[in-house]
Amino acid sequence: MKEKLKNLPYILVYIVGVILLLLAAVFYRQPLLSVLFILMIVMPFLSVYTTIKVIPRIEVNIIPEYREYELPCEVRLIVTVNNPTFLPLLNCRLTYRLENMYYPDGRDRELLFPAEAHSNKKIYIPIKVEMAGMLRLKLMGLRIWEPLHMYTGYVVKSDIYDIPVMPVSNTPKNIRLNKSESMEEDAVWASDGELTMDLRQIRDYMPGDRLKDIHWLIAAKSDDLPVKEYERAKQLYYLLLPEPTEGNLQDTLSTFYGLAGALLDKGEIFRVAVYRDFEGIVDLITVEDRDPLKQAMYELYREHPAEETAAYEKYRELYPESTGLIRVRGREITEG
Repeated sequence: MKEKLKNLPYILVYIVGVILLLLAAVFYRQPLLSVLFILMIVMPFLSVYTTIKVIPRIEVNIIPEYREYELPCEVRLIVTVNNPTFLPLLNCRLTYRLENMYYPDGRDRELLFPAEAHSNKKIYIPIKVEMAGMLRLKLMGLRIWEPLHMYTGYVVKSDIYDIPVMPVSNTPKNIRLNKSESMEEDAVWASDGELTMDLRQIRDYMPGDRLKDIHWLIAAKSDDLPVKEYERAKQLYYLLLPEPTEGNLQDTLSTFYGLAGALLDKGEIFRVAVYRDFEGIVDLITVEDRDPLKQAMYELYREHPAEETAAYEKYRELYPESTGLIRVRGREITEG
């Protein structure tokens, strides 16, 4: 109903024009005026009918240029407009929403553009971003007006894209941290760790192997010396707990990202404890390279900032025997 009311002024003006042309045709009795009058009567019906048929064939989409950004940055959105038909639709309005999930504003954005006949084009929208977090791009809908503005077609759009924006890396200097000791099921597996009783494989004997590792039962039945190779486990590792709150959100992200990057540069394996306030749980994510670090950042981005000590208290509740936890709060890095 609202869209119909917006078209009402155009309809009234057109009706007035038709009436004036009718009066002119009657008064002057000119054949050309009569032909124009007939065309003006037919044209709205033809225009609306053609537009209704063409709208389903119009393809409009909006996507981010890149899948990930890093501050400082300018996010570019790409709007693709494909009109394979003969009818130019010069008044199209795309409604979308782009907001940081940490700072939702509920504000809709609109882009007015033409869908020219037999065209396939791209429109670039630059948006300056100053805060790290997960940007959520959500398409709301597409309005298309027919050439005479007597009809408005509406296409519902519901596509959603998440665009992570990495923070500026605040790398700490000259800081000494202890590794964490946690429960056995949380061990990080590594080739240079302590031997366990878990058998990994049986292989041929190599100089330096211990005699007690030889599988004597198999050796008695063959001419080879098979050796039992055990798994190794590394019980000590860094365990990072970022504690973003509303007051220290950006500083916490920058400090954690810088510390995690410094550990990776040293070849360290570590874990990140991500507190999920809604579920009341703590997820432990093992980070061996940049990809799982980014995944940990994405998980942080999808969580709302918690109360001041909520993450630490929940971790202590779930893992009371753990020691050597590294807490990241704002620009502070402490052990607790």
